[in-house]
Amino acid sequence: MSSIADALYEALMDVETTGAFATGGKLEGCPMPGLVVDGVGAIALPLHPDQAKSLTEHSVQAPFGRGAETVVDTAVRLCRQVEPTKIQLSAAWNAYIQKRATEYVTQLGVSSDNVEARLYKLVLYEEGGFFKSHKDTEKEPGMFGSLVVQLPAKHDAGTLAVRHRGDERLFDFSNDSDSYFYAAAFYTDCEHELHPVTNGMRLCLLYNLVRVGGDGPLPSLAERDAQCDQLLQIATQWEEDPDAPEKLCLALDHEYTTKNLAFRKLKGADKERVDALLQSKCFDLHLALIEKHMRGDAEYEHGSYSYNRYGYDSDEGDSEDSESGCGRGGGGKHHIMEDCHESSTRVYTWINVQDTEVTMKGLDIYLDEEILNAEEALFDSDAEPDKEEYESYMGNYGPTVEYWYHRAVLVIWPRSMSVRIVCNSSFEAAIQLVQQRVTSKANDALNTLKEVVEYATGNSNSAHAYYLAPLLQAACTMKQPKFVLDVMQLLCKTGTTADRNEAMLDAIHLLGWNTARSSTLAAVLATPCDRLQHAATLALKLERLGTTFKEAAAFIAQEVAKKYVGYEVLNSISAATVSKMLFCFPCCSEQRAVFVARATELSTPALASVLQTLNSMHGGQQMPDEFTSLASSYMSRTFSNYNTSEGNSNHNVAVFAILLNNNDEEMLEGFVRSVCATKDANLLQALTKSCLNMPQNKHVRMLAAARAAQLRYPKPTYSNQQPYANVPNHPQVTYFLRSDQTTLKYSNFNNLEHARNFGRKHFGGYNQREHHCARADADGRGSNAYVTITKTKDYYNTLLAKFQRDQAELQSLQPLLDEPIVQESKRQKTNDDGSSENSVIDLTDE
Repeated sequence: MSSIADALYEALMDVETTGAFATGGKLEGCPMPGLVVDGVGAIALPLHPDQAKSLTEHSVQAPFGRGAETVVDTAVRLCRQVEPTKIQLSAAWNAYIQKRATEYVTQLGVSSDNVEARLYKLVLYEEGGFFKSHKDTEKEPGMFGSLVVQLPAKHDAGTLAVRHRGDERLFDFSNDSDSYFYAAAFYTDCEHELHPVTNGMRLCLLYNLVRVGGDGPLPSLAERDAQCDQLLQIATQWEEDPDAPEKLCLALDHEYTTKNLAFRKLKGADKERVDALLQSKCFDLHLALIEKHMRGDAEYEHGSYSYNRYGYDSDEGDSEDSESGCGRGGGGKHHIMEDCHESSTRVYTWINVQDTEVTMKGLDIYLDEEILNAEEALFDSDAEPDKEEYESYMGNYGPTVEYWYHRAVLVIWPRSMSVRIVCNSSFEAAIQLVQQRVTSKANDALNTLKEVVEYATGNSNSAHAYYLAPLLQAACTMKQPKFVLDVMQLLCKTGTTADRNEAMLDAIHLLGWNTARSSTLAAVLATPCDRLQHAATLALKLERLGTTFKEAAAFIAQEVAKKYVGYEVLNSISAATVSKMLFCFPCCSEQRAVFVARATELSTPALASVLQTLNSMHGGQQMPDEFTSLASSYMSRTFSNYNTSEGNSNHNVAVFAILLNNNDEEMLEGFVRSVCATKDANLLQALTKSCLNMPQNKHVRMLAAARAAQLRYPKPTYSNQQPYANVPNHPQVTYFLRSDQTTLKYSNFNNLEHARNFGRKHFGGYNQREHHCARADADGRGSNAYVTITKTKDYYNTLLAKFQRDQAELQSLQPLLDEPIVQESKRQKTNDDGSSENSVIDLTDE
């Protein structure tokens, strides 16, 4: 192992329990403090302005420590204070505060043994009050921290900011400040400040956190700082050592599965070591799951099966393995592997510090070089595997066994090496790294962006195209014109997409149109025909941004229009959005005319979408002259060679609604005649259903009459006779089905399976090909096997249900019809069971 690995391993093993440098929040379930101030009396909460005035009169300007002196300077601290000797609090309050203090110090990483919260003073920040950045001095022996308890008093702002080694915690307790108690605790060696109170008054009790009794060093952040300095030194040496490995891995003490592997779910020492590395801000960290697979000879055992630590599966079962992970379950027989012939490892899960799974396709972990605590600590040779598969003798081969182990590791490398490592792994991982650092406003965000952009421009790859939008967005967020232009040049080769549009808009904003013009044009021209809707959308969005970008919008629109109509066949996918652009920009009038003239090249749904787009643009009022021509093209495409499945779609309903709204009588009459000529029941049903609220419209009434004619038919009647039944090669069965008999025992089989196959082939519901409806139940053995065939009402019931639905639909059409509806069920007399004399169901028509 390298000296870097040794040093890092020792440093991580020496990490002691740590915690936050500051913590706090709303206090739940606390009693009223029973606060009494000499000269003022009992203080009612929330603080009343009259009592606040009295408190001001009976308090003094708060000083602060400057070196060994205590001074008053309202340019540094503007605050009133009351000494603890003039304050009384209830016993219940004091007990509650002591309890909460022990909880807070534990969160600070300090043992709560022998820790007390001792009242220091009462402070009042009036409007404009503040305290500039400072560190608390040790006010009494054993003090290591401060506890601020905010009492209910209405105020705005007054945020408490606590800082340590570049990290900052903000405690803004102004919301509902007159309704709740809040608290914050932090180490004395943290810098902190109180932002100005902009309105009202902030009232707080200040406590010293004190370790009482015993000798030894007081809790502080000094030890943690020393750890950070040590890790910083290791990172620096790592970066400078050309022979050091690019990454190192630490096997985690606890076991994790794919379901619970997350930084926020780390336990014990795993969490403490990760916290130390993160606090140093020198390293990038990932969690990874490694699988080790072994295959070899096993001691003999009859049969074969697999098991995992959650149980095992035999050949006779069909249960599904539990998820393989690092958890240890029980059960399942384990076989010793006598000789291992094959062994391999793979990394199959990577998690970043945001607990997001990332893609590291090309990044392997080399167990013999990169595991800090040795491969033996990762995969214990004496431990049972997480999953095992055993197979007994197979011909000339002896029994074999396969093991699978799964272990979680922490992967570590210096932050300065991150871009090189992740870019070599996958460009997706590099983009995720940029987004992570830009979003978190990391100090090295700009340098990371620079390295990734340089990598992208120097390693042009079609696979990178998908990730250019977030890279361009990151460059815009960082306001880096050079990098923005570099990424725009990459977009020239791959064109626009929906997600790139937003980033390109930001880029045009940042660069200005004159600078962005050439790369934007190149990106538009590189966009394929089935994605031109995105280029059209870019033009439309620019147009909505105002006069500053109107020139840019018109320029892009004209280029998109030329490209679109220049294709041999108009593209249907992008038609709707492109048409919106064509009708929006006057500069596209020439291309608009070409589009309208060639509209029949579009698919029917695409033409419908174009009409819907125009209708939406004009609100159904004063439609453009080209509308009639486009509507005629739609009708020609739809009804010239009518296709039932195509005509059954919703776009016909949408177009009919547009025509009704446009009130073009000639167009409406042609549409309705064409629909009626199709005799498409589904289309007629959909159209009439959409217009039930227009009973006076003659075109709607014409459609309703055509649909009503389809719905008027006699009620189905049932008979045991199925006269059109025909079971080939089985005349006895055919005769039975055509007769009045209801059951038949039929035996003409070699065995039971033969009988079952016969039943499955011919029966089990309505057989449309053989025109019968019955079921067949097989029984018996050998040549005595038989089937019992029983006629059923399944098909009749289906027809009856359809009839009832049709009658309900017919009833709903009554307001649209010229003549009253006569219930078909009243035209004939039927038996109680639905049958009628001398009548049969025609099973030849479904």
